[in-house]
Amino acid sequence: YSALPLWDPVETVKKIMDGVIAQSQKNIATNKSNNQQLMDPPPGFRFVSRMIPMQATCFASIDEIKPVTKSLLQRYLPSIKQSLHGNGKVTPEKVITFKIDFKRRNCSHLSTMKVVEAITPMLLSDDDDKQTGGDGSNKNDKNGDTCREQVLEINEDERIDKGQTYAVNLTDPDFAIRIEVCRTFCGISVLPREEWYRNFNLAELVGGADDDDGD
Repeated sequence: YSALPLWDPVETVKKIMDGVIAQSQKNIATNKSNNQQLMDPPPGFRFVSRMIPMQATCFASIDEIKPVTKSLLQRYLPSIKQSLHGNGKVTPEKVITFKIDFKRRNCSHLSTMKVVEAITPMLLSDDDDKQTGGDGSNKNDKNGDTCREQVLEINEDERIDKGQTYAVNLTDPDFAIRIEVCRTFCGISVLPREEWYRNFNLAELVGGADDDDGD
């Protein structure tokens, strides 16, 4: 049992999303070839609007979010780097970009800045861009928290990948650290850019399949 790979919910959601896209495109292609009104609509989900994969869960506190995120980064960063290098997008000398995507519901004891300040030093070095808004802009989340430009205190001992240079990019990063909080429950995932699938919105995914193949 210990030799078996751990289940990755990101891969499960990816397969579901791929199936939705494939079925939608098949129905659209059939409709176009017959030049008729679509008889069988794309697959729908009556009670599900989003499917957000969580690779780990913990209590919603900085003391628990920090070590759980570190463990996930240590596990999934090597495969993300390998994918980026294999696609020719980056080389070991180039910068890999990331963002922290923090969402909270019914939770007032955690702010975006507290989470950013706890996690960002795991990737940034003293020489890297330490602005929380790596694209030079301020970032407001839906809960009124502001990621203001701020110099973070970087401890080199906290870095988990000292051989690679990382930078914050809020607009088009190579991967995201997604943190979802509801009351005292917290779910965390490390997501490559291509896994986001329209922010895991199933209705939008189906509706946009004929426009851009769901990318």
